[in-house]
Amino acid sequence: MTSKTRKQRAIAYMIRRFKEPTTWAGVALVATAVGVKLSPEMAQSITFIGTFVAGIFAAALPEAGAESSVSAEDIKVGGSD
Repeated sequence: MTSKTRKQRAIAYMIRRFKEPTTWAGVALVATAVGVKLSPEMAQSITFIGTFVAGIFAAALPEAGAESSVSAEDIKVGGSD
């Protein structure tokens, strides 16, 4: 196995892990355990941004194993029918 392939596999593994909510929960627990301190304003900003991004992903991504019943051909923009 070449080092490039090993690096690509490691990156792919990390990307898959960071897509899982439990990974982020673990990161938050570790940060709390090592004593990361934030001002209330910073914590509020991070919470707002995280909630916003999570909402976008939740709305845009299909659930695992779900098949979309809408295809790109079903969506018409600006056409007259």
